[in-house]
Amino acid sequence: MAHDLAALLGPHGVARVAELAGRVDRHTVGRWVADRRLLRPRQGVVVLPPAWEDWRTRALAAGLATDGTLSHVSALTVWRVLDDDNGPVHVSVPATRRASRSRGLVVHRVQDLVSDQLDRSLSPRSPARLQTAGARRSVRAAVAEQSNGSAAP
Repeated sequence: MAHDLAALLGPHGVARVAELAGRVDRHTVGRWVADRRLLRPRQGVVVLPPAWEDWRTRALAAGLATDGTLSHVSALTVWRVLDDDNGPVHVSVPATRRASRSRGLVVHRVQDLVSDQLDRSLSPRSPARLQTAGARRSVRAAVAEQSNGSAAP
């Protein structure tokens, strides 16, 4: 049976291998990776090769692989406070959780983690799926504080 990989992986071309389990055999996924029809950039995550060039896809893959929260520069990029989608993806995870670091991924372990919820389109106005650290007002206030050298309300 032929599969449309783009339809299988969704609009950003990324998915957890576990999410594909009900639709395709894990050996099939392994064969697609071996044949380079899919990439496995992070443990438990597969991506369409052309999609990997898009920062949003890399950010989604990082969030899916670590079950973490986009943070630091990556959170500011999602909230459009910064325009930095060429650097590594930053995620934060609870200090008690292990998450493997890899090329293009910076993992921060934190004691307290407060998150805003985003969906896979990385739109701040969408229902929960992927998370970014900090609220929009808090992020903008922090940036304003840094720029003005004054405390934010």
